[in-house]
Amino acid sequence: IVNIAWVGGNEFAYVEGEKGFTSGMGDNKFFLPSIDAKIGISDDEIVRFSYSRTITRPGIGSLRSTTDFPGNPKIGQRKANVGNPELLPYVSDNIDVTYENYYADGSYFAISYWRKVVDNFLQSRTTQESVNGIRDVYFGQAADACRADIQAGGGVATDMDVFACLTGSVGGTQLLPDGDDPLALFDVTREVNEETGTLYGFEIAAQHLFEDGYGVTANYTSVNGDVEADRDAIGYQFALTGMSDSANLSGFYETDKYSVRLSWNWRDEFLGGFDQHSSPVFTEEYEQWDLNATYSLNDQVEVFVQGLNLTEEVVRTYVRYPEQLLALGQYGTTWIIGGRYRF
Repeated sequence: IVNIAWVGGNEFAYVEGEKGFTSGMGDNKFFLPSIDAKIGISDDEIVRFSYSRTITRPGIGSLRSTTDFPGNPKIGQRKANVGNPELLPYVSDNIDVTYENYYADGSYFAISYWRKVVDNFLQSRTTQESVNGIRDVYFGQAADACRADIQAGGGVATDMDVFACLTGSVGGTQLLPDGDDPLALFDVTREVNEETGTLYGFEIAAQHLFEDGYGVTANYTSVNGDVEADRDAIGYQFALTGMSDSANLSGFYETDKYSVRLSWNWRDEFLGGFDQHSSPVFTEEYEQWDLNATYSLNDQVEVFVQGLNLTEEVVRTYVRYPEQLLALGQYGTTWIIGGRYRF
């Protein structure tokens, strides 16, 4: 986009230039240490410690060097989305401490504590600024002079009258700005590295094998941090989405021929995002039961059946408080029947 044309009344249109390539550059260097240690307390007990620094690059869409102009260029509606090749990656300092107890063949108990301090979270920021040197004939000296003349004659300087004053017609032509017109202002949105957050929690996991192929597995994960959403906040706020406690419990029976597993999965309430008014949107806690059964015909062929969400649970989302229902999803039970062949 190289210009904005006034085409009549309150109507404007973007003027495109020649197609071409844009380029941008970003440069950063990081030292990424990693330390792992294991201490055997006894033949069955182990304590593990690890520290690492890791990075995760922003998505390629955030790093692009191009500018998009969504919508139309009417007065008060001019917007631009600008990429930022200089974005830094997320940098996370991670600590994990784990205790493991293998108290019987195929059975174990483990508990771990973890902590992550993450820098360079991305946030969208909108500022009013000019883009690509595009100028605005609507606020130019010639348009202001027409408004003054119309008002001096006792008239109301509507956009249509001002356009007719400048062009001699009410439409059918394009009026382009010149070098004396002011720069057009856009609401420019770009992503920047701005926030730091701390996440921490613990995980408990266990598996126990009984006789004759029966067994049970379970785990529970707790997630906490300083990046939770304030339900009462008005306007922009920084918070991480998808952060919640979770738990899984499975009972299984396995032999050389058969494998049957019944699983319960639970997830606590979590922040799913923000709506167009920057209000936090939450997904209520959710649980479901799944079934997986497999039968091996021989060493190469097996058939299976899977049942997902056996009790037909619903997914409920709301804005700020449970009373402000946003959506209710009921997807029923899904059954999958199939087979596998190993070469």
